Amino acid sequence: MIKIVLAVDGSESSLAATRALIKHRPLFVEPVEIHLVHVTAPIPHIYGTHVVVDNETIDRIIKEDADQAMLNSKILLDKSGIPYQCQQLLGETTHAINNFAEHNAADFIYVGIHGVGAVLSVIRTAVMGSITMKLLHTAKTPVVVVHRTQAHE
Repeated sequence: MIKIVLAVDGSESSLAATRALIKHRPLFVEPVEIHLVHVTAPIPHIYGTHVVVDNETIDRIIKEDADQAMLNSKILLDKSGIPYQCQQLLGETTHAINNFAEHNAADFIYVGIHGVGAVLSVIRTAVMGSITMKLLHTAKTPVVVVHRTQAHE
């Protein structure tokens, strides 16, 4: 069985990765197990905030964020008749995706890249870092990177 982690954040790049996976699905001879994954950064607990926002509310906000981020990819997969499992992860995005992929013995990680242009990309990576770039440098699992311009091909 081929195990694939499809990491999404609700962006057009995520949809491009979803479309690419749907397009590539017939290439896999073996059965495929797809994990549709969204990672939410934990909301820091600041002293006294539990009075204003309780843990139940925080959990609901995190779940709603993940549901919204995965919605359009779920619609595409459903329309294609491809079964999948949804996974909501909490933590630093790259670390959470890598850990999930390794723990589940994934064969591939599919991820989109925003592709903001050469100059902006260098600045963005230097200043903020790029989840996709970090995955490419740290993942032990092969990473399939899909550019957002491929979203409608």
